[in-house]
Amino acid sequence: MNRFFFGPAVAKPDPRAQQRAVLAELRAQKGRIGLADVMRVTGLPRHEADPMMAQLMLDYEGDVAVSEDGGIVYHFEAMRKTAEESTTTPPRPPPAWDTVPALPPLTGNAFETNLMIGALNLFNAFMAGFALEQNITLAKLPWLFFKHIPLSRLPFDGTPIVLGVVPLVFSFAILLLPLGRAALRPFRERSLAREKGRLGVLREVLTRVQAKEEVTDGALERAWTKAAGSPPKPGEVSARVAELGADVAVEGQTGGVRYRFADLETEAAALEAERHDADDEEKKVGRVVFASDE
Repeated sequence: MNRFFFGPAVAKPDPRAQQRAVLAELRAQKGRIGLADVMRVTGLPRHEADPMMAQLMLDYEGDVAVSEDGGIVYHFEAMRKTAEESTTTPPRPPPAWDTVPALPPLTGNAFETNLMIGALNLFNAFMAGFALEQNITLAKLPWLFFKHIPLSRLPFDGTPIVLGVVPLVFSFAILLLPLGRAALRPFRERSLAREKGRLGVLREVLTRVQAKEEVTDGALERAWTKAAGSPPKPGEVSARVAELGADVAVEGQTGGVRYRFADLETEAAALEAERHDADDEEKKVGRVVFASDE
């Protein structure tokens, strides 16, 4: 019944889920990540990922290194330390575009259940309307059922509140709640599709930058369409890549648009070098000089 009125119960998002994803990425990437890694696992735009990393550096003893080309790398060597000897690398957390929550169903009930609840409320509304039209009040019920006096012979007794107004309002409210949610559902579907499209563009940009491939307007539009299920609106793709710090270049002969992500490219190069030179000795906590069993 509650699902019919208010929809299926939806778990509240974990406010620390994004932070845990970033910490898991840190452990999987030798304690060195860039903003691209943060955007990959959280789906956050660049202007939100940056302050998040600033807070994590305060909380987990991180620092920043800048390469000769200007690539920014976040160091969290303390996150690698462990008392266990292990040669395996922790798995990377899934990217944000693989974990987009689906739109919950309208009620979560079977069709037969919704039909039964709807029919019951329509019956209640009909009976409440009948009570109002015939002026059936609580005071008249003993005369009708015990004295067997016809309703037409009973005097007017005011508006039937309990048998008329209350059940009528309640029944219509119950029916209007799912209808209202159904009317708003297309807007929620479009909002979800837009978020999927944004994440599709983010995935395409990060993948191509990592592979050192050019990023074209056509490739990003196709990525949006594949993720969202519909083509982007005019200017939608350019707005998303602008959030990622893109430089735009227009090809003279074809008029095609290409994007350059200088910050992400220099960051990727700096991260590759930093991770290559990372020493596995960082993971060791050192010799234990005191133990509780001594």
